[in-house]
Amino acid sequence: MTVSYVGDRFQPTEQVDVYYAAKDVKRNYRVIGHVSELVGGFGGEERVKMEIIKKCKEVGADAVKLLILSRIQVSLKT
Repeated sequence: MTVSYVGDRFQPTEQVDVYYAAKDVKRNYRVIGHVSELVGGFGGEERVKMEIIKKCKEVGADAVKLLILSRIQVSLKT
C-alpha cells in the first residue's frame, strides 16, 4: 500500500483530526495538499484511513477530510 501525496510539507505533527465533510470543520483552515490511495479488497477502507493519517502526520497536517470512493465492477450476462 502506497499513499500518494502532492503538496506542501511542514514539521511532522502528532495529532490529526479526521473529518468526513467540510461542513464539520468549525475553524479556519488552509488546504496544504492532496493525498490518495487505492483501496483494494473488502474492508480495506480502515487500513487506508490509518495509512492516510500516518502520511498526514509525516507532512505536518493537523487535519484531514476523508473521501472514500468505491469502485464496483458490474457485468452483464447475455
